[in-house]
Amino acid sequence: MGAVRKQAFDAVVGVGGIGFEAEASGIARKINWIGVGPHKHSMPGKRGPIVAFKHFLAFGSNGPDFRASAPTLAEWVYAKNIRHVVICPGTGQNYMEALNVIKKAGSAPPSVGRLGRYTVCREPHPYFCCSTKTQRT
Repeated sequence: MGAVRKQAFDAVVGVGGIGFEAEASGIARKINWIGVGPHKHSMPGKRGPIVAFKHFLAFGSNGPDFRASAPTLAEWVYAKNIRHVVICPGTGQNYMEALNVIKKAGSAPPSVGRLGRYTVCREPHPYFCCSTKTQRT
């Protein structure tokens, strides 16, 4: 995941998969967390930066159903077994659904960084989803 954290993105949505581990943990097919406005910290010896967010909303196993929140996006992600996806600004259905999910974290407090303090990103970040890997829409 270090290579993923190095890439440029403005927001990330953590979604539970459909496998045994996700089912056993109670996070399958659910939105687990949303982070908006990343602030990256280099850490010696790590493959990528540590990321804290200006707005961070953690649901854990109580998150909303991904398919109910973003039906087209969820179907695409689960049908193709996508692990990471970049959704760039546009007018497509996947973008609109991702934007609606990300907006849920708009008033959430910042995440607590690994250094044990709140880390707030000072520069503005537009709402658009860009987590990463090979799939792009």
